[in-house]
Formats: sequence, C-alpha cells, structure tokens
Amino acid sequence: MFTLKDESFYIDYLRFRIRWIRSMPKTAGYEVKPMRMPYTLFWLVMSGTMDVMIGGERRQASAGDLIVFRPNTLFGLPPQADCRPSLKYLSLCADLKIGNLDLVTLYRLPVVTSVAAAGDLERFVSMWSACLEAFDRLGELMTGTEPAEDGAAVPRHTHLVRTDISIRVLGLQGLLYQWLQQFLTIVSDRLPADPLRLEERVMQACGYVQHRLGGALSLRELADSVHLSPSHLSHLFLQNLGMPPMEYVRQTRLQKAKTLLIDSSCTIKEIADQVGFGEQSQLSRAFRQAEGMSPLQYRQAFQNASIL
Repeated sequence: MFTLKDESFYIDYLRFRIRWIRSMPKTAGYEVKPMRMPYTLFWLVMSGTMDVMIGGERRQASAGDLIVFRPNTLFGLPPQADCRPSLKYLSLCADLKIGNLDLVTLYRLPVVTSVAAAGDLERFVSMWSACLEAFDRLGELMTGTEPAEDGAAVPRHTHLVRTDISIRVLGLQGLLYQWLQQFLTIVSDRLPADPLRLEERVMQACGYVQHRLGGALSLRELADSVHLSPSHLSHLFLQNLGMPPMEYVRQTRLQKAKTLLIDSSCTIKEIADQVGFGEQSQLSRAFRQAEGMSPLQYRQAFQNASIL
C-alpha cells in the first residue's frame, strides 16, 4: 500500500499563492502602460481582441486565448485605432513556485495558448468562475470588521485565527489547484517531454538565500551551506539556472524588494534593510539598473494594479 513519506519531494515542492482573481470588462480605448510584475499574470480573453506587447514583441489574442505573463517580463497593452468596445477577460495573478524557483520560467510556458482550440474552454471558464466566486466571498469575509469576542481590541502583532476564514481559504485552495491542473493539462503538449531535473544542492542553496536574504551573503557561505566548493556550486548554478549564485542572490533581493514595494507601507530604507542591500542608495542604484526607475516610481506605478 502506497504511503507518501515526509521526505518525498512532492510533499511541498509546489507553492501556489494567489494575489487576485478578477473579471475585467473594458471600455474603448483601454490601455496598460509598460510595466513588470513580480508575479505571474494570466489573462483569459472572453470577448474582443487585444494586441499585447510582451518582452518587446507584439502578440494578438482573441476570445478563447490564454495569455501568460512571466514574472518580471515587460508587458503593456498599447492604445489602438480600432478600439475594443467589447473587450473582456478573466485575470488571475499568483506566485507559482517549484521549491524556490518560478514554475512558469522553469517550464517555459507558452505566452499565448488557444484554449478554444484545445476544446477545454467551457470547462476551464467554469473552473475559473468558481475560483473567482470563492475569492470574492473570501474577500468579503476578510474585509469585514469583526471585533474580538470579548469586545476588547486585538493587541498589535496578534493574528486572529478564525475558523470561518480558514474554511473559505481551504475551499479556495482546493479550487485553485484544480484550476492549475486544468491549465497544465491544456498546455501539456507544449511542455517538455522529459521530466525537469532539479539539482538538490542548487535547490538547497536557493532556500538558504531565501531564509537569509536580509543579511550579507557570500559565495563561500552559500557553498559551505551545501558542502561544496565555490567553483563547484557556481558550475551547478550555471548548469541548472543559467546564472552564477551571486546573480541569483541579486535577483532574489530585487524580487523581494518589489513585493514589499507593492504589498507593504515600509519605507525604502526599511525595505533596503529587509532585503540585504543595507543602504537605501544601494537599493535605488540596483533598482534603476534593473527596472529603469527608482523604487518609489515603481511603487507609484503599481498603485493602479487594479486595472490588470
């Protein structure tokens, strides 16, 4: 009889953290200025046609097409002469990880897929709509004001674990994994035929970086954490991720800074400290080099993320 053991890689290798699920009807002249999201964004076109700029290339999508925006890929929806009065799409934004690595990037998922041509459109829309309804109901529950049972104010740094919210979260998670299963099934013929090969020591080093992001990190420290020489670890990183270990550290620091800029009210200096840049000027310099804008400009740009 089969037992899934605690040490099995499949126990917790996949993480699916939802950001939002929305139905997005748009009026004529709708556009999205070029931006880079730190998360994966999915759009399923329900009606109308859109031209999307993704990574410098123009892609066209129409009803029944699914668009996948990889994290940190420059994209935008330019204005067009032929306005799209009936444009409508479903939007889902999430953080999808295999271990500490991005699922969409690892699998090299296609940018545009015709779900209608795959014959799964009705079932996929039904699942997406069920996720949307569950997400909206969870949002209504979580944004409602609930006093403590004894009427006392909840102390700072204290979380209330509410059973009703827990039940809704579990229900949503179940639907989301069904959604992901359907999605991967739809694009399965465009996925690698051979299994992904993830080097265990590279995965462990990536986890080490994630847990110690706020402090100083060196190549020697990373190598020691997985009992390898710096040169051997560098070889494995280049072989598996296509980048040196310290470049992975730099990108991970910037990725975490982006999420904090979007999701928190922390100052730029506080964010610099939390992600290991130490000085605000170091974060600002690295941010300008990577994004072409300051951290503050990036935060301001995503104040309108609800348009996505």
